[in-house]
Amino acid sequence: MCLESLTLLLVHPFADFYAKTMLLSLAKTIASKRIVLASSSPRRKEIMEKIGLPCSIHSPSVEENLSISAYSSIPSYVEALARLKAEAAILSLGCAHTYDLLIAADTVVVLNGQIIGKPRDRQDAVEILKRLSGKSHLVITGVCIYCCTSERDSEMDIFHEVTTVKMGEMDTAVIEAYVDSGEPLDKAGAYGIQGQGCSLVERIDGDYYNVVGLPAHKMCVHIRSLCEKMLV
Repeated sequence: MCLESLTLLLVHPFADFYAKTMLLSLAKTIASKRIVLASSSPRRKEIMEKIGLPCSIHSPSVEENLSISAYSSIPSYVEALARLKAEAAILSLGCAHTYDLLIAADTVVVLNGQIIGKPRDRQDAVEILKRLSGKSHLVITGVCIYCCTSERDSEMDIFHEVTTVKMGEMDTAVIEAYVDSGEPLDKAGAYGIQGQGCSLVERIDGDYYNVVGLPAHKMCVHIRSLCEKMLV
């Protein structure tokens, strides 16, 4: 577990540099734009800063009342949640000229086709981690980027990213000690890969930052495309 944690720490600096490099040629354009993150997650804000997108936070209350049965797949459902959050922020902000880019996201953990949300309480967190122990699960993040240069000139880009996470075997003592640290209680899947929870993860396949809350590389690809089309 310690070696896994060390591997993650060694990879991150390169990942940060690469992600920020993706937007380097647009740095002057981006620096002059007003960017809003429609999320109160400090982890998402940190990722935005890592990829070179300093932003302000505007996260209005949203009733996530979408029925998953109305969607053809979990990814399409997660994309719809991201769009719902973006539209709530757009409506709340009102005047389109108060920002140029608005970004909203939603992240879910999926085990055997079932969405696992944030734990309700300590015991629920313990049960979730017991279910994840020794198994692979998916982390799916839906992202909605709204680019607005005027009231009549705007575009919305919606996409998702999937990362596979393989958890190590966890006995009851390990699980209960981790839950008692308090870290899992506000996180989907009841673990935080960017914190002490990294030691519970055996391996990942895909974008690490997607598990944290925003897919850094794919975000940069889509933002580059939008900026070159709408903002340059």
